[in-house]
Amino acid sequence: MTMQEGKKEGRFLYKHNSLHAMMKEKIGGELVRWNATRFGTLFLFLQSFWDRQDKFQAWMVSSDWKNNDWRDEKDHKFTYGCLIDRIWWEKIEMVLKTVTPLYYVLRFVDQQKNGTISAFLTKMLSAQAEIFAKLKHDKNVKRDFMKKVNEIIRKRTQYLLNDTLMLEGSALDPKSLYTSKLATHHSAILAVTLTIKKLAHSPIESIAIDQFTRTFSKKREFIWITRGSILDTSC
Repeated sequence: MTMQEGKKEGRFLYKHNSLHAMMKEKIGGELVRWNATRFGTLFLFLQSFWDRQDKFQAWMVSSDWKNNDWRDEKDHKFTYGCLIDRIWWEKIEMVLKTVTPLYYVLRFVDQQKNGTISAFLTKMLSAQAEIFAKLKHDKNVKRDFMKKVNEIIRKRTQYLLNDTLMLEGSALDPKSLYTSKLATHHSAILAVTLTIKKLAHSPIESIAIDQFTRTFSKKREFIWITRGSILDTSC
């Protein structure tokens, strides 16, 4: 709903050339225009609203806004109602807290080089943890909302793991082994063991099994085992 309201306001502010020019003058620049096929642009669009919150509110109570040529249009009243509403801005903040970590994960995925499947999974799990670290301290965020967000992320991540080698690749990634708890989780260990056993038809693959087992046996030197599903985050 908040996203749709923001897009409705944006369409109105860009509808008339002179109104658009007034907006640029009052807020000191442009809003980032969204693209329906690009998730990241929707985030940047709302972020550009949020960054100019004070300037938008000052514009809304100015005579230039109250007396402009479009004051009788329905969207004029709608835009005013949203931009002076404290609750609307709190919703924008909540959306940004939820979406910002995911946006940076998608930026990583979109890059042309240096992106790996193993790095994606660890970044996705880190983003999930970051989202809940931010939301749980926000008094305006209801527990049901946090559970819903968690369930959506869990299902999407689980979909990526089903019938793929993503979990195994992530667990075997050197950076994951030494900087995250993913490689020491029982589900990752089981996935790696079963996969390599299926492929172990030569001495090379057998050595890989031994290397992983040996690395895990040294886990206490660099990491602790965590319990529970790697995809579950307590709210």
